[in-house]
Amino acid sequence: MIRLTFRENDKFGVVGMNEENQDKKLYACVLKLTDYEDTGLSPNDILKLKEEKLSKTQFKVSKDLIKSISYDQQEIINNILKLYNKGQPIHLDPCYNVGGFYKNGVVLAPVLKSDINPQLESVLKLDVRDLPFDTSSIKSVIFDPPFIVSGNNKCKMAQRYGSFSSLEELETFYRDSLISLQRVLKHGGLLIFKFQDFIIGRKQHLILPYIYSLARELNFSVRDLFILLAKNRIGYYKNQNHARKYHCYFLVLKCNKR
Repeated sequence: MIRLTFRENDKFGVVGMNEENQDKKLYACVLKLTDYEDTGLSPNDILKLKEEKLSKTQFKVSKDLIKSISYDQQEIINNILKLYNKGQPIHLDPCYNVGGFYKNGVVLAPVLKSDINPQLESVLKLDVRDLPFDTSSIKSVIFDPPFIVSGNNKCKMAQRYGSFSSLEELETFYRDSLISLQRVLKHGGLLIFKFQDFIIGRKQHLILPYIYSLARELNFSVRDLFILLAKNRIGYYKNQNHARKYHCYFLVLKCNKR
């Protein structure tokens, strides 16, 4: 039985239902003009609610609702771990760099830290394409490889995070890395893959379709997609040919070995 009641500030609610689902149920009840006998309201009362209240209702989103977009990558990572890793910390980060994901301890540091060019003494020197770990020994991985394709080695981003000389080199690196990670991950293991679209020589490359197809080809199941938004980007273009990219992706994958 559905019963309508008044909440504070002259707002209607549904008895016996948590707030997250109240507005939706109330809307359905009133919109269809059903169950009015159970509510104790006449059809005219319900119609009046529809016209005077629902037209002005703003359905509230719960503060705890996990959304697919954010301006905070630490929020995204923690949400992924909450949804797909039982809140446990990441097991391996093979592109650790200086540990930007784990700044201020908001995201728990991974059990294993490695990088092809370590910036810290505590980070193992390993190539993600040739990991020494046993097959099916890693529970979860966050993979944040270089994304810059440029012949300009003086670029600060390229010097700090690495770069590729061509699109083909990037794609080969991504493929070889996923093959390696698929081997070391346990069945059902989590892989969080961060990447972004980019522009080379005034030609834009939308990399998401390639990553999605590659993951499926290598027997990963695609579980979710989060988008990190940026408020600002460095760069000036005298003659702009494409939209400036103010986003990157966190693709959530699960390793399937059966």
